[in-house]
Amino acid sequence: MSVSKIPVSKRLQIRWNTGLNEQMEPVYATRSFSGVKFTASDEVVHQLGTYINTLCVHVADRYLVNELHELEN
Repeated sequence: MSVSKIPVSKRLQIRWNTGLNEQMEPVYATRSFSGVKFTASDEVVHQLGTYINTLCVHVADRYLVNELHELEN
């Protein structure tokens, strides 16, 4: 049996280090940007994240790409 994978959505998540808490542990803030095209390469998505980060006060700690697929018989 063959299963096909149908793209449903793709989004970029950026995690910023926003400082330290009382215990001197890092505090993070995360923002998701939906509507990323499935045809966008990883390099393009990373460039987008880098560009968005230049508009922010805090330094990006991590860029994540979340892809959601539907599996169909």
